[in-house]
Amino acid sequence: MMTQLSVSHMSLTNEGFVLVFRTMDGRRILPVGIGLPEAQLFLLPNSPAHDLAKRLLDLLECRLERVDLCGLQNGTVACRIVTRLPSGELTSLNARAGDAVAMAMRTHAPIFADGAVLKRAGAGETGAGAPRKPTPASEEELQVETRHRLNTAIACEQYEEAARLRDELRHLVRHAPGTV
Repeated sequence: MMTQLSVSHMSLTNEGFVLVFRTMDGRRILPVGIGLPEAQLFLLPNSPAHDLAKRLLDLLECRLERVDLCGLQNGTVACRIVTRLPSGELTSLNARAGDAVAMAMRTHAPIFADGAVLKRAGAGETGAGAPRKPTPASEEELQVETRHRLNTAIACEQYEEAARLRDELRHLVRHAPGTV
């Protein structure tokens, strides 16, 4: 089941930039991490890349119908941009979360999240404090998630956090099952 979302705000955390979505009833939030390049483009009032994409859609007489946050892969939200062709046919393509949301905002298209994404990404009740973080299913997933957080910290020039995450990753690798 798909749930419609609105963009609540973007914030900078110790783990990088986070877009915070809110369900239309305002009861649940969904934090989605985005990289520094996407955050910079998202913050620009008239991003040339997104404006160009919007103009191309207009020129081709296509309409951005919606953006779907449709899955999680290694702790990253998978997004799909759904467009309607002049023939009425719907087509979709995969996109980074920051780009997909920026396009939705420029075209006033709705944003939806799959119920499984809301559940796995740890969307929480707004009155219950901070949203839960997803629990990695395996040591390998935990290493991948930590490596991603490390790369984000480096990209955001948060070197103290990057050093802490580097040490955490070393510890995880040393103590992984099957390592001596």
